[in-house]
Amino acid sequence: MSPVQPPNGVLVTMTEVYQETRRVGDAVLVLTGKVEGLSSLGEQMGDHESRIRSLEARRWPLEVLASALGVLGAVCGVWALLGR
Repeated sequence: MSPVQPPNGVLVTMTEVYQETRRVGDAVLVLTGKVEGLSSLGEQMGDHESRIRSLEARRWPLEVLASALGVLGAVCGVWALLGR
């Protein structure tokens, strides 16, 4: 039995439908793997975020120390300039 030609001239066989379904299924599998990889990336980002926060928390004493030393240097400079 030969296939009946549709009036618009387009004929899609069951083989073509099957091949396209397999292609879409394979693409979905690839995307599923990528999405699972992104979920582990989120965990890594949380770890990096906490590490950055801990580094920032330890940084402020250095800024205070540098400011204090700058003020102390200015006072010593003024003291030396006045000849004391």
